[in-house]
Amino acid sequence: MVMKKILHVLLAMVIIAGGYLGIMAYEPSSYNFDEQTMTVAEAAGEKQASVAVMMGHLKHIAFSAHPAGSVANQNVRAYLIEQIEAMGYVVREEHFTNTDPEVIAAATPDGEPLPEQLNMTNLVVEVAGTNPLATTLVMAHYDSTKHGPGAGDDGISVASILEAMRVLKANGQPQNNFVFLFTDGEELKMLGAKDYVEKHPEMAETATFVLDFEARGTGGGMIMFRTSNGNNHLLHHYVAAVSTPMATSIGSSIFDLLPNGTDLTVFLNSNYEGAMDFLMLDGVENYHAPTDNYDNIDRNSAYQYTTTISELINYFAKINDVENIENENAVYFPIFRGMQIVMPESIAKVLAITAALLAVIAIVLLIVKKTFNKRQLLWGAIALVAIILCGAVIGFVTRIVVVNIIPVRLPLFAIYTVMLIIILLAVLGILRLFGKRLNFSGFAVWYLVLLAIATIILTFLLSGASYLPIFILLPLAGGIIIYTLIAEKYKQRTKKIVAIITAAIASILVVPVLYLIFMAILTPTLFIIGTLFAGSIAGYLSIYSLE
Repeated sequence: MVMKKILHVLLAMVIIAGGYLGIMAYEPSSYNFDEQTMTVAEAAGEKQASVAVMMGHLKHIAFSAHPAGSVANQNVRAYLIEQIEAMGYVVREEHFTNTDPEVIAAATPDGEPLPEQLNMTNLVVEVAGTNPLATTLVMAHYDSTKHGPGAGDDGISVASILEAMRVLKANGQPQNNFVFLFTDGEELKMLGAKDYVEKHPEMAETATFVLDFEARGTGGGMIMFRTSNGNNHLLHHYVAAVSTPMATSIGSSIFDLLPNGTDLTVFLNSNYEGAMDFLMLDGVENYHAPTDNYDNIDRNSAYQYTTTISELINYFAKINDVENIENENAVYFPIFRGMQIVMPESIAKVLAITAALLAVIAIVLLIVKKTFNKRQLLWGAIALVAIILCGAVIGFVTRIVVVNIIPVRLPLFAIYTVMLIIILLAVLGILRLFGKRLNFSGFAVWYLVLLAIATIILTFLLSGASYLPIFILLPLAGGIIIYTLIAEKYKQRTKKIVAIITAAIASILVVPVLYLIFMAILTPTLFIIGTLFAGSIAGYLSIYSLE
């Protein structure tokens, strides 16, 4: 009895710790920032990126809302030119206009008369290398929406690039070429990016790498969430370049669900290669709002943006390995903060097929060993359907409660955590309710079938997400095979061990991904998140709790 209680506590601790560590893999490290800012002149000669200098830039850039075409945006542009020229660079202004009434209305503050056209300007800085083997295009947009100052979107990126340019200059002329592009009109259907691509068709061949920096919030980790095709080699460059990599191949699939794009969308549509897109998601409630301001920028995120962008630029300044660009995509994800897994799709396919075969072997052994009867098999199917529906219903009800009943805005993390705890308890309740009618084996057959199908479908149709079912199915199916083959006296202990290992892996991988989906799309996804979470925990909870 004592050992059983200890195992209960251990399982709970594994689930909590796994989820926490998984989410922390997408969060920046703590940084002690004293709120003292510095100017470029004060930092002259410093060869390391300074968050104090970056935050000084951000104060000027995010002083007020500065939509494209506005006087406020002209002031931001003048500040950028002044700072860039003070570093010793030459800035080229590329002007363009737009007369679309819908675009003009989107940029014009409410109550002000609509101008006949919007006048916008991209800023371009070209840096020649001493012995160039690559050209890296680095970009961010300096306009905001008319609704907020745009400290996160995208002031923090612009300010961090400015500081990285200062460090680049302090370290002497780079080996490789750079083009720094500060676009205007990104908030108006990426107009600046479209103008640059149209005026410079040669850059599709010239640019070896493209780095776009964005934000959809005011905090959180700086996630590399999207790339151009054939990214396996590119991912290895990224991991080598930065001290705290945070990249997930499921990010592009999440981003595709969003109604908006980034400047990189334009470049990808124009067949640019070697491209990476970065953003942060925490504080998404501040996105395109008055609260997207200097004060609400998470200081840990500010430090990560400053250091990571400088690390990337310093790395690509001297990179030599530019010939071996592969056509194969990678599957990639972090498991702990700073620990990034990157594997070719071909390896992911081998693992997926292996996992599916192990599932088939496990099912056959459960049948051959006669570990369940027909009634238990039927109740296993009913219980699995009930668990998945339960997760969906709890997610749907949570959305209704949060949106329509609770009068105050709750923290997103609190909503997410409470919902997952309710689903966890509900799944345990369902398994206890059906406990006398089914056994572990009757339930496991259906769960293995479902997970094997999900593994194969995702691997070959949505490969970026394939790692989630692969690394849950491998230990689960392998553990069940061992369970069926060992002596009876070891079976219960084996079940508990398999459950705990699977719980750890599922928590580390699934919990943060569902949280990213929630932050990216908010309450409309709660029923999907509830369904997926219930499905992910059903396997190891059934192994643990059913006889």
